[in-house]
Amino acid sequence: MPRRVFISADHGLAVVYFLQSDVVPSLLNAGIEIVVLTDDETKALGKNIQNINIALCEYWSTRFPKDPIEKLYVVCFHESEEYHIHIHLIPRTKELGGEDPTENMAWKTFKRTEKDSFPQEYRIMIKDPSGSLIEDQKVEDLMSYLKGT
Repeated sequence: MPRRVFISADHGLAVVYFLQSDVVPSLLNAGIEIVVLTDDETKALGKNIQNINIALCEYWSTRFPKDPIEKLYVVCFHESEEYHIHIHLIPRTKELGGEDPTENMAWKTFKRTEKDSFPQEYRIMIKDPSGSLIEDQKVEDLMSYLKGT
């Protein structure tokens, strides 16, 4: 089963910069195929992502008015012979970036959430009275909001 990474950008130079980066040889050496989406494919996918981005920014501005979303990263993974794709949408804000500007990079998000210094109001897993981790109600609130828009 080939592993694939789909690449798309809001302008052609971003794709060129990516293809010239050190990431490409690493992916290719790992046996991962790089697929650059056509403009039509990007537009079809992009309209749905754009709608989610608008709704997410609206929701976020009411929940975290002092820390608006600056950028929404979109990461796609293709995992099978069939057309099966995972799309991860990762919002970036100043607060979530911390003191180090490189912490704003989308691929470091999961590492930041492991630190005690990660802001409590952004956590999706909380401890119940017995000390067990449970999903915070704000996750369901966000999903309900996005479904309703």
